Amino acid sequence: MSLFQTLDLNHLKAFVAVYKTGSTQHAAVRLARSQSYISKVLMQLRQDLQDPLFVRTGKGLEPTSYAHSIAPKIERALEQLQQALAPDEFDPSRLNKVTLNIVSPLIPYVGKNIIQAVRQQTDAQIELRKWDYETQNHLLSADVDLAVHAMTERSQQFYQRKLISLTGTIIGNPSGEYVKMMINDFNEHQNWFQQIDPSLHPGIVVDNYALLDQLMDQHKTCVVSTGVTEDTKVAFDVAIICKASRRHEPKITWLSKIISPFIQELEF
Repeated sequence: MSLFQTLDLNHLKAFVAVYKTGSTQHAAVRLARSQSYISKVLMQLRQDLQDPLFVRTGKGLEPTSYAHSIAPKIERALEQLQQALAPDEFDPSRLNKVTLNIVSPLIPYVGKNIIQAVRQQTDAQIELRKWDYETQNHLLSADVDLAVHAMTERSQQFYQRKLISLTGTIIGNPSGEYVKMMINDFNEHQNWFQQIDPSLHPGIVVDNYALLDQLMDQHKTCVVSTGVTEDTKVAFDVAIICKASRRHEPKITWLSKIISPFIQELEF
């Protein structure tokens, strides 16, 4: 086994501290260690490096010529290692692209504000699209940075954090035929509106909000709304979602801080 494989980084830090202070006592104070620990480390290093390293004199510990030759190099190496382990400083102005997917009913309420807030900090291309059936795959491949959708059971590959609870409200012509608005990965197999009014049955199914608006003079539908109370018949949580392994990535943290307040402060 090579010497490099057996050396302890803490021992090298102790060596540099003694070299710079000329005293095991002062080195112990600098490293918040006991003096006996520093002395034991020196004894082990002398054996490992096969050199006395320091000679005691009336002025303290005097480095040997070998210690003089290696101390600056060890100090630089320790500094470089510390820099290598430190996370890169995040600068949004250096980004090339930001990609977000948001569940379609919320985009008209938060989309413009999110785009403007991101644009204030970066000139990167901003892609904000509705959540679709490939969003989860795109999150895992990092083609989508962050998403907002209903909080539900998902694979451990995803991280979810609740932002707000929403409910549903029936709008439109009370006597009109019910129109179901399809929302990707949310209500394809659920008729949440029947928890509000069990008598409702969808005679028309659409997935376009412009068309839905055109139908409201003669028809009715259920739209998401805020104002969840204890008496609310149907409620669901909305969460911010990302790939679990990217949760603490600076870009994801930055985007989350921008997006979260716009969702949490929704009122409609």
